[in-house]
Amino acid sequence: DIINITIFIPDDFRQIANNKSEQDAIRTKGGYNAKKVISLLIAVIVIVIFSLFFVIQFTFYENGSPVLSDLERITECSEQDNWEQAAEAFERLKAHWGRQEYFLSFNYAEADFSLFTSNLASLRSAIQTRSKSDTAILTGSSIELLKNFVKLVPGP
Repeated sequence: DIINITIFIPDDFRQIANNKSEQDAIRTKGGYNAKKVISLLIAVIVIVIFSLFFVIQFTFYENGSPVLSDLERITECSEQDNWEQAAEAFERLKAHWGRQEYFLSFNYAEADFSLFTSNLASLRSAIQTRSKSDTAILTGSSIELLKNFVKLVPGP
């Protein structure tokens, strides 16, 4: 007594199974691979973020930086012995720097960033002591550091 069992599989299920095995074959041959797609997507996102950062930075400083204008104003005021206006320009400089410092710190110029903040502390003292030479040296150094910040690739 042999019992014969026949399983009936509709054509739709056979087609799905064949398509599934074809997709698996494509994946193993290097065609579609989820890891490759995710890696490529991450790379594109990183490139877009960095590109946007540099485009925004360039457009932001294309017309001149308010920090740069404040430094130049401090230099002019100190040369004319107008220390009250130099002190006012320094306060504006601190306010402008407070809004921009974190944006500029992303540009891989950590040493220049630290030196710039140190220059600002020394510049305050130079203005308070009414030292023309120290003010000129510190503003000149700060201007050069600021120009280095906004380059695409900051120099040493």
